Amino acid sequence: MLVFLDINNENRIVALSSTKSDNNIEIEVPEEHEVFSVPFIFKLENGQLVKDEVYQQQLIREKEEQLNKPSVENQLELLQKALDDLILGVML
Repeated sequence: MLVFLDINNENRIVALSSTKSDNNIEIEVPEEHEVFSVPFIFKLENGQLVKDEVYQQQLIREKEEQLNKPSVENQLELLQKALDDLILGVML
């Protein structure tokens, strides 16, 4: 399948399309290729798509950190408790 890629200065795919636009790179890719489900973990090296597994793991870690991060409401509750403890600690 013929696809058109936009790549950044590190040769990572930032966009994948079936239609050509300015500054696209044209490449033939099998229809079952993983690039169609997760294009951002691939780089273009010497005209070939190369899966960057280190970058993929980095993205997974960042996503997990984001998911495990306390919500804004929880952060506000923790800050309020810390302030209450400081204020009450000074008063005792």
